[in-house]
Amino acid sequence: MPRKPVILGLFGLTALIQIAVPAGIAWKKETVLRTGKLFKFSVHGRDPRDFFKGSYIRLWFTLCDLPVPRSAVGKNGDHVFLVLKTDKDGYAAVKAALPERPTGAEDYVKARVVKDYRGIFFPRFEFDRFYLDEETAKKADGLAGSSRRGPSYALVRIKDGDAVVENVVIQGVSLK
Repeated sequence: MPRKPVILGLFGLTALIQIAVPAGIAWKKETVLRTGKLFKFSVHGRDPRDFFKGSYIRLWFTLCDLPVPRSAVGKNGDHVFLVLKTDKDGYAAVKAALPERPTGAEDYVKARVVKDYRGIFFPRFEFDRFYLDEETAKKADGLAGSSRRGPSYALVRIKDGDAVVENVVIQGVSLK
């Protein structure tokens, strides 16, 4: 059997996989942005810069300050599924915390347990960063240093447990 066709075939397959995986991830995120349900999460954040990652807002969700019973998780580092509802002010709130993916038509998001203290835990979401271009990063820096007061929240689209941050509003100013 000639080696050259086999090597070219393997190279082609490798190239196809390297294109297909990121394209699939992007397709999934775009689908969530187009068809997911919009939730408003109360946040406070900071604007770090990373040489490799660029400028982004590190989001700390006020929702993450709420303890959830240990009965929903096993130990620190486990995944938990948070069933969401909207509170009276229009912000996302936890309706229930489940150790398994919900089977009903409820809106939920997956989180990871980061602290386990005396039977309670605090969730951490996979969507805790909102990346910014240089111009927007300057605007965010200015907002952080200003005396301006207003609401700070993230608009997050959620579908089938997947979540994508659509926009962040800091002190009433959109960063999109």
